[in-house]
Amino acid sequence: MIRLVLIRHAATRMNDMKRLQGRTDPPLSPRGRDQALALASDLDRLLGCEARIWTSDSRRARETADLALGGRIQRSDRRLREYHFGAFEGATYEENVRRHGLRFHRWIDDPARWPPPGGETLQDFQSRVERWLHDARVEGEVVAVTHGGVIRVILALLAGVALPEAPPSIVETGTILDLREAGGLWRVRPGTGAVHDPAADGMPLHDFLSDPIVPTHTTEETTDEPT
Repeated sequence: MIRLVLIRHAATRMNDMKRLQGRTDPPLSPRGRDQALALASDLDRLLGCEARIWTSDSRRARETADLALGGRIQRSDRRLREYHFGAFEGATYEENVRRHGLRFHRWIDDPARWPPPGGETLQDFQSRVERWLHDARVEGEVVAVTHGGVIRVILALLAGVALPEAPPSIVETGTILDLREAGGLWRVRPGTGAVHDPAADGMPLHDFLSDPIVPTHTTEETTDEPT
């Protein structure tokens, strides 16, 4: 059986302000540090001692891993970086509409055809994440502390669906997805509830993508952008 545990980094102030981060590299906010620390006890119960830990090389992912995973050995990989939003980074949805108008709307409506100015093509983004998944997806337990956009790509690849068909907002900051593959079928146990009920089988990945309700450690509002 292959097991893949995906963790979206905890919150930054840019998350709290609903600003696209991408390659921007802020630290965790105080709320984010609390989120990461809250993950620690769950992950301690969830993960075996042989779990292999990968992180994005962004500061927010590494800080999350340091706080949530303690002294476990980590491997940083730039392929797990967030999507590069180019000229759209640092701004909210409303600010990008005012600044970029039609160019921003084109990207929202058809990102495969209209990459952000100075940013990354959707094909390049998916390709680098797919290369990481190929290297990491072996028998055993793999953990990735990464970003919302990367998690979206991984789930689409595992489910065999085109990226535009995957929901744009899948997990909140500071959230765990526990995926297990057996007999060619991936099942997912979302959020912290999965940790507290280890006997649960979880739901088929296709069903989760149709209705991705993911509990988090906090009831505070968080961004729905893949940052």
